[in-house]
Amino acid sequence: MDKPKSSYFLEEEKPDLSSPDETVEPIEESPLEMPEVEKPNRQGTLRLQSFGKYKSAVGALVGALALAGLAVWGWQLWFKPTEEASAKGAGAGKVRALPVQLTTVQVSALAESSEFVGYLEAPKSTEIRPEMEGRLTAIYVQPGDRVRQGQTIARIDPEDVRAQLSGAQAALAASVARLNQLETGTRSEEIERARSRLEQSQARLAELLAGSQAEEIKIARSRLERAQLSLDVLRSGSRQQLVAQAEARVTQAQARLDLVEERLRRNRMLAEEGAISRDRLDEVETEARTTRANLEEANESLAQLEKSSREEIRTAEAEVEEARLALTLVERGPRPEEIARAEAEVEERRQELRQMENGTRPEEIDRARAEVAEARARVQATEVQLNQMEVLAPFSGTIGDVPSKLGDFVTKGQTITTLTENDYLEMRLWIPTERVPQLRLGLPVEIRDSGGKALSEGKVTFISPSASTESQNVLAKATFENQRSELINGMFVRAKVIWRQRSSIMVPATAIIYEGEQRFIYLAQPATGENATETPGLQAKKQPVKLGVVEGDRVEIIDGLTTGDKIVISGLQKIRPNAPLSPVEKEPPNSKESAPPSQTDKT
Repeated sequence: MDKPKSSYFLEEEKPDLSSPDETVEPIEESPLEMPEVEKPNRQGTLRLQSFGKYKSAVGALVGALALAGLAVWGWQLWFKPTEEASAKGAGAGKVRALPVQLTTVQVSALAESSEFVGYLEAPKSTEIRPEMEGRLTAIYVQPGDRVRQGQTIARIDPEDVRAQLSGAQAALAASVARLNQLETGTRSEEIERARSRLEQSQARLAELLAGSQAEEIKIARSRLERAQLSLDVLRSGSRQQLVAQAEARVTQAQARLDLVEERLRRNRMLAEEGAISRDRLDEVETEARTTRANLEEANESLAQLEKSSREEIRTAEAEVEEARLALTLVERGPRPEEIARAEAEVEERRQELRQMENGTRPEEIDRARAEVAEARARVQATEVQLNQMEVLAPFSGTIGDVPSKLGDFVTKGQTITTLTENDYLEMRLWIPTERVPQLRLGLPVEIRDSGGKALSEGKVTFISPSASTESQNVLAKATFENQRSELINGMFVRAKVIWRQRSSIMVPATAIIYEGEQRFIYLAQPATGENATETPGLQAKKQPVKLGVVEGDRVEIIDGLTTGDKIVISGLQKIRPNAPLSPVEKEPPNSKESAPPSQTDKT
């Protein structure tokens, strides 16, 4: 009997004493001395000695008995099933079939894949910034709101821009009116007014060229004489007499006041002595107050006369100087610069009249049209600025955090919130350069959760034309639908890239037996020979196989099996080659199978 080369599966079994249908026959033991035997057990090889050598000592006898019991147990463990089966075959004529679970070999799809860590990002994700500065007067969204393209997110105070728009519209109206006037032409009354202005300018120029006449000189000299006479009168006339009279009244009032105050002083002394009555003292005090008021009035009159006299003299002196200057100018005649200025004015009026009589030139109309176009462009630009006071969603998506508050003053380019469209997401994958020959557009990619369940499927849509110089990896992108919002922007995920798919024989990993470098599977074939029974049955055949890739709990069989073969997938511990089998629906109890580790690439 071949011994196993690996302890991955233990092929030995203990006799099943729990079955009520099986009668365990006792093993005949020889009463003679047991020869030395060498049997393998789980502790190695035990070499037994004869019992007769240890009879002298009780301790030695107990140890020998223990060793003998172990040897008998090992002998039963290794050889009893075979002897029992042989005895049953010879005595009863039938073999008890082992309960196992079977499956039929079929060809199934096999995917060669690798696992990577990918990073999800939304193709449409942006920060919402205003294009104009101002104070936020309204915020129409909350974090997490779903918005449509063109929907208003916030509004900035538009009053300043509205004022600019009004000014631009007024300038446009003026430009349009001027253009209409040029295109319509000049009216007759405007030509008459221009001709009248020309005649006035020509008359003034003629006067300057003719020079001053004797009459003008006489008038200027007469004006100077009148001004000088008025000045002389003010300086030496009645005005001086009035001032002198006012000064005399002031002197008289002052003398009268001095006399009354002296009289008041004496009467007060007499009143204190009781020489005069109180009424007499009151009369004197009243007289003193009246005299004092008369003095103040005289002083004010004198001051007013003196002031008015000085002002009148200054005015008269100015009139005299002005009249003297006018006489000088008339006597000298017009200066050359005055004549030149008058000639220029006449030429300007003549050109104006000629232009009105000839009509508007085409280039002036073109210039006016350009001014209208410029004014209209300013209006449109201001209207655009007014529209930009409303912050609109550039595309449909979900609003992120809104750090700005109502009433905040925001500047141009300041972030108000973020907008992300998660309906479609792109995954960024870094593929090792050794996998680049297999990398191509359209390769299927799966996103899996921690339990290996596929969450979404996508395809490779971009492959970078160059590799990273630091990591020697190539950037690839895959696109995924996210209608149920199971994935979010900026998320790291497990990704499975399926390099190729083919059809191959796949069997459960529990069906594989590992013995050293060899791999086996038990086939379930019709029973033949001594295992045949009256009822058709199955027996086990140990079939060598060659393994391929491992996909989850399935293993690819490259050689050794064909489609339709029935193989054992559980209950392998008790099976021996050619052992009878009894298929069951469920896995037999106490059947513990082990699967080899997955060979799927993980990156």
